[in-house]
Amino acid sequence: MTSRFIEVAQSADSIMKPYELRFLNDEDSRNLLIKKALPYQKSGDKFPDDLRELVDALSKKCEGLPLALIVLGGILSTKDHIYNAWEKVLRTMEWHSDGKDCINILAMSYDDMSCYLKTCFLYLASFPEDYEISARCLIKMWIAEGFMPQQGRKTMEEIAEDYLDQLFQRLLRVLLIEAMRIIDLKGVDRLIHLKYLGLRCCETLKVSEFSLGHLKNLETLDIRDTFEISILPDLWTINTLRHVLCNLGFLPEVPWTADLPNLQTLGCNWSKSVTLKASFFPPHLIKLTLMDSKLGQDPMPELGKLNNLKKLQLVGDLYNEKQMICPAGFPVLQSLGLSVKTVEVLTVEKGVMPKLKNLTKNYKIKLEMPPELMHLI
Repeated sequence: MTSRFIEVAQSADSIMKPYELRFLNDEDSRNLLIKKALPYQKSGDKFPDDLRELVDALSKKCEGLPLALIVLGGILSTKDHIYNAWEKVLRTMEWHSDGKDCINILAMSYDDMSCYLKTCFLYLASFPEDYEISARCLIKMWIAEGFMPQQGRKTMEEIAEDYLDQLFQRLLRVLLIEAMRIIDLKGVDRLIHLKYLGLRCCETLKVSEFSLGHLKNLETLDIRDTFEISILPDLWTINTLRHVLCNLGFLPEVPWTADLPNLQTLGCNWSKSVTLKASFFPPHLIKLTLMDSKLGQDPMPELGKLNNLKKLQLVGDLYNEKQMICPAGFPVLQSLGLSVKTVEVLTVEKGVMPKLKNLTKNYKIKLEMPPELMHLI
């Protein structure tokens, strides 16, 4: 548990002394501010000399507070990367020495909005705290309130979507869009704090100015029933990924250089035209769910090559034949779930699945197991 107030932490546990997070030193403050102000700059790139003195001055004003540095960096990232633009930020802010610098920085992110955007932002206060707000409903409410100005040939809905995109820029971590016919992803890859991206059941994704690989903090990607392969080529460059849910036929093969230590779940639909290979799946994968594939091949020989797999769920129209055979592999598999429509027999050879502890299946599947696994039937 974290809190800004020491009394809260002390009340939570009267015995254990609270751990007080330190303020950042000057060097760490500068590095954090630069990282947020110039998110696409590579570590080896030379930082502009004329901005270096301003970074020192701006970071010191934040007094080592990470939140203040992050918000200020977000503001600077929207400005031109030139001396005059950043110097204006330093000059026009009301800096004080009474501990209110962080509040002033947060307020500046609001003051920097257009008058129309401020109205839309303040409207969010009419919803309860932590309330899940439907983007569609919110846009309709904004239009009904008369918040949308006329801009050329754009419809009010298009203008409202633009405003919503701008508000998303403020440290957005979750973006979920479902059942939309056309989605333009332009600018979404600038949401560098995004951890969850859901684009489910969307017919068309416009991706000409979008690179998934820019989302270096992404943990969950859900594009089930969205048939758009062109956003995925750089998927496996994101080493923060934990859960990927998609159509297997659209997954790029995992390169041998991929570093995916956090990936736990890969949930896939697919089509019968896909030839299943173990190389579709990251080697660190722990949990895998496959459903409705209608494969023309037995998936078990390839799945058995996933040496870190602990939980496997096979669901629906997975395989068109009546028998599946596990000839080898599955060295650490602990849980196996079978709810496959056409399969009537699963044969597990001796020495396979030595760690299996939990087995569930639909009633019609007959199991042919080695003696050491007979107690699971």
